[in-house]
Amino acid sequence: MYVVLEEIEGETARLVPDSSKEPLYVPVGELPEDYELGDVFLVEKKQDRAAIYLKRDIKEKERRLEVNRCKRKRLLNKSLNKKPDKH
Repeated sequence: MYVVLEEIEGETARLVPDSSKEPLYVPVGELPEDYELGDVFLVEKKQDRAAIYLKRDIKEKERRLEVNRCKRKRLLNKSLNKKPDKH
């Protein structure tokens, strides 16, 4: 399961999954040292099932950013090409 680092509040990180599940809350200490908001992580369960391992996926983050740039560009072009209403 992929999650995105959305917010840091105090010593707690909120990670939002791609699915409609509730966010994950983990101690900031479980994040890699050089984390930043918007990072994408693959969540892997450890053997005891209660603990998780977060593996940063830089390529997935870049892919998502590119998809969003393309969507934004299409929306901007659509609004620029929109014909004005005649009243």
